[in-house]
Amino acid sequence: MLDIGQANAAPWGLWLQGTHRTSLGTTYPLLLNPNGGNVGIGTTSPGVTLDVNGSLRAGSSASVTTCGSGQANGEGSQRYNYTTHYMEYCNGTTWVALNGIGIGQSWTNLIASRALGTTYTNSSGSPIIVSVTVYGNVGANGYVGGSAIVGGVTVANIGGQISAAYYNSAPLSFVVPNGATYSVTSSSSLSVWAELR
Repeated sequence: MLDIGQANAAPWGLWLQGTHRTSLGTTYPLLLNPNGGNVGIGTTSPGVTLDVNGSLRAGSSASVTTCGSGQANGEGSQRYNYTTHYMEYCNGTTWVALNGIGIGQSWTNLIASRALGTTYTNSSGSPIIVSVTVYGNVGANGYVGGSAIVGGVTVANIGGQISAAYYNSAPLSFVVPNGATYSVTSSSSLSVWAELR
């Protein structure tokens, strides 16, 4: 049955509750327009399934914690994280922040922990930008350059032939999606490896 009442304290809100007709402590889901139709909040002409004319507060990281595979286990759910101040969604395994490149990120010098020709994985939870510079003194008509590879795909090539014997450098930058592998190949030397993450 549908139980209807009013709160006994300000702001005296009215409430709806699906319960068993002989046991009010037994609760049931409340269905709105199960046969179709739009639902409006703050509007008399809803144009979509749920049309909210005003602000909307999603579940917080304190109250929405379940994240697993499948709809029944929270996959596709969204929540607000009051610690990181980001919206998050459940991808079926973990909570992933809905933040873009540069939001909550900073440049980090990783040259001490990165090497040319080595494959790494972006497990930061967000897209990152990688900035690499290679250099060399290969003599006249030599070549300084490199290639960026993301997820097995070459996404950038840079470099050129040196006409005289002096040091030259070749910088390149590229975006790495969350979960993707990335590497930089070059026969030159590494002088800069920084990541915005």
